[in-house]
Amino acid sequence: MNILNSSLYFIPLSRKQTYHTLYPNLKVSIRETTVLKRKTVFGIFKNNKKEIIQKYLKEDAQLLDVRTASEFNNGHIEGSKNIPFNAIDQKIDGLDKNKPVIVYCAMGGRSNIAASKLKSKGFKVVNAVGIGSMRKYLKP
Repeated sequence: MNILNSSLYFIPLSRKQTYHTLYPNLKVSIRETTVLKRKTVFGIFKNNKKEIIQKYLKEDAQLLDVRTASEFNNGHIEGSKNIPFNAIDQKIDGLDKNKPVIVYCAMGGRSNIAASKLKSKGFKVVNAVGIGSMRKYLKP
């Protein structure tokens, strides 16, 4: 068995597998596919999150901080609403579905899960990851 390493995850491949079984919509070889994945991982083809966040802010986005209340009280971005990650399912009604949501936490783990939950409920959402990244995205 052969293993392709793309820095963050491994994909086991048998010698008989072709790119069609792994990526039916791509018309490239396994070697080219691996290069594409690595470029995506390192940010060459990723969406420009700052542009998306700036666009959402122009659309009067809601800033959602999913850190705990104590983390929020120790410092947050002005205008953010605090709904702790563990209470997102109960307090989701406090968000306006007609406005985009920008979610952040301390490091990105909780905001990633919260963003997925909000997307599944029909919200237009972007995960800004951690509060440090969010502050960078807010700079002009």
